[in-house]
Amino acid sequence: AYRYGRPTLHARWGIPVALNVGDYLIGLGYSLLAEVQAEAGQETVADLLKLFSEAHRNLCVGQGAELWLLQRPQQPLTVPEVLRIYALKTGSAFAVAMLAGIRLAGEMPSWWKLVRQFARAFGIAFQIQNDCQDWKGQEHNKLRLGADAAALRPTIFSALAWHVAPREFASLIEKSQFQDRSEREDVVKLLREFFQECGLFKTVEEMLQLERTRALEMADQIPHDELRVFLRYLTESAIKPTVG
Repeated sequence: AYRYGRPTLHARWGIPVALNVGDYLIGLGYSLLAEVQAEAGQETVADLLKLFSEAHRNLCVGQGAELWLLQRPQQPLTVPEVLRIYALKTGSAFAVAMLAGIRLAGEMPSWWKLVRQFARAFGIAFQIQNDCQDWKGQEHNKLRLGADAAALRPTIFSALAWHVAPREFASLIEKSQFQDRSEREDVVKLLREFFQECGLFKTVEEMLQLERTRALEMADQIPHDELRVFLRYLTESAIKPTVG
């Protein structure tokens, strides 16, 4: 298993070590927040703790929902369910990163909810783009073509497949569940052909464009000039609305 082209911690040292390191990093985060108190004040630190704890819970809820579905590939999945997972997992991470910085700079502005709305749209677009990249593969990141699909992970593609052709997709999932690892390429080929026949690549590209546009619209509503320009730049640079 790789992450950004490097072996993951759990692949190198095992899951217990990886979990322990993750717990350590959370503790390190608490220490950093405590160090801010002398300069920023207790009220600011209290607000930061509230932001981070809320984001932490949302991330866990989103990841928990994904893990639950991963263990039940025959469970029909809807598009709103997938988008909610994306908003909880990725949207929350972007939101807390921006809101924490804004709060450290001073009192939270009246328009802070617009930042959260932007983060939600951006996070959803980011995850949809990630689903698209699963069908491209990335040699520099050591990502194999169709890795998420072969693992039967819940994605926007699988949600749409359940919507447009539930019986056919259920049959395909059942067949894929019992394939040996050596037959992985066959599973990927079957899923890709099925998604193409259903026109899902075009649909997902349209959804990606829609969420990208929504993020840009949210950015345009933010009254802070420098932040608005930055969020537009971030969206236009990071989200490329082409499935390929």
